[in-house]
Amino acid sequence: MNFKIRNFVVVIVVIAVSGFIAYESGVFAPTIVQGQGQINPMTFEQKIETYDMIVIGTVQSVETKTVDESWTSRPALFDEEGNHIGEGEPTYIEKHVPYQHITLRVDEYLKDATGEYSDTITVLDHDDGLGTSDGIKHQFKYDLKTDYEVGDKSLYFIWQHSETKNLHTTGHLSKYNIGKDNMIQREFSDRALITLSSRTNVEIDTERYIKERHSPISLDEARKKIPLILERQSEIDKYLDTPASEKTLKNISKDLRNEGITFAKYDTVKVVTKNLLESQYDSGEILSIDSKEVKDILKEAKKQSEDREKGIPSSETSQRMTEDNEQAGN
Repeated sequence: MNFKIRNFVVVIVVIAVSGFIAYESGVFAPTIVQGQGQINPMTFEQKIETYDMIVIGTVQSVETKTVDESWTSRPALFDEEGNHIGEGEPTYIEKHVPYQHITLRVDEYLKDATGEYSDTITVLDHDDGLGTSDGIKHQFKYDLKTDYEVGDKSLYFIWQHSETKNLHTTGHLSKYNIGKDNMIQREFSDRALITLSSRTNVEIDTERYIKERHSPISLDEARKKIPLILERQSEIDKYLDTPASEKTLKNISKDLRNEGITFAKYDTVKVVTKNLLESQYDSGEILSIDSKEVKDILKEAKKQSEDREKGIPSSETSQRMTEDNEQAGN
């Protein structure tokens, strides 16, 4: 495994764990700020795999309405091996949130996992404005808000809500403007850099960050890249869905949780494994799960989290990883 790739996967895991902790500890206030969970946005390739739809569309209308997002929380219960065994006591949570309702005329479909392929779609995106939470009025603010102007033509990444089946975008992370030179590029937010750095104690490589998540992309290149990435995703998913792979991932999760790495649940192990398999696929290698490599990555993620708690900068941790790797090679 290429050390740079391994190091990158470790950092992704550390940031994901930090984001989970920050989310879990959130507290309602008179002003509710939304969108902070996306402080480390996905790359263009990751979005191709993750989002349900990718379209080139033209805005026909925009209207802000409040959407009922009240829900009943049923905390999941797991056994010692990380297997889901049921749900806890339900708690009702009232919430009404302002959303932009954007009607798009679809000029071209690049992906549609819903299978609908409608000529016109309505997507929802968070908006700033007045709403309610637990019966109390709040001013909602959306950090990722982007504007939709009637007549604008852009490339959009869209996801479908699993229960309501509504289509959603994720602010400026989902919208790629199309330039006159046929290059696509999303809006840049330096807030993401500032927030990511302050929350995780990670020194951000701004140049690399912008290159990976903000650089303009040729629309023709995107059209070619999307089917190739979807094919890779399909092959890896088939491999991971076999009984043998599932058993291996469960054993990795069990071993790590027994060692005190509590966040190493099955889904987390699967995400890390998938990142490593993508590297194998791109290199033309035969797909295989390297249990030791997966465990090492999650163990290193725990070390980095502990280092941050002790106030050790991420740059020092990365240097330690480099030195350890060089010593292992001697």
